[in-house]
Amino acid sequence: SISVDPNPFSPDNDGFEDFTIINFNLSQPVSQVNVKIFDNKGRPVKNLANNQPAGSSGSITFDGLDDNGNPLRIGIYIVYLEALNENSGVIDKLKTALVVARKL
Repeated sequence: SISVDPNPFSPDNDGFEDFTIINFNLSQPVSQVNVKIFDNKGRPVKNLANNQPAGSSGSITFDGLDDNGNPLRIGIYIVYLEALNENSGVIDKLKTALVVARKL
């Protein structure tokens, strides 16, 4: 399973919900994890983890910035997690939506 909390979150540096936590539970005890954020058109905007070692559960903090350090626009994004257990060859693929909000 995968979840995001808080969701929506508002990365506007006001001290309230500026970050979100992506929590995951995997079917395998040890895996290599890749986590990417995609915009609503399917374009990758942030690579959060690249072959990061992980246990059966874990969490990653997301600050709302893209790979270039720019704030993401208001909207819906997809969190995609892929975990590979090299010993068994099992791949877990999980995804969920997250919402970036800001004061108007």
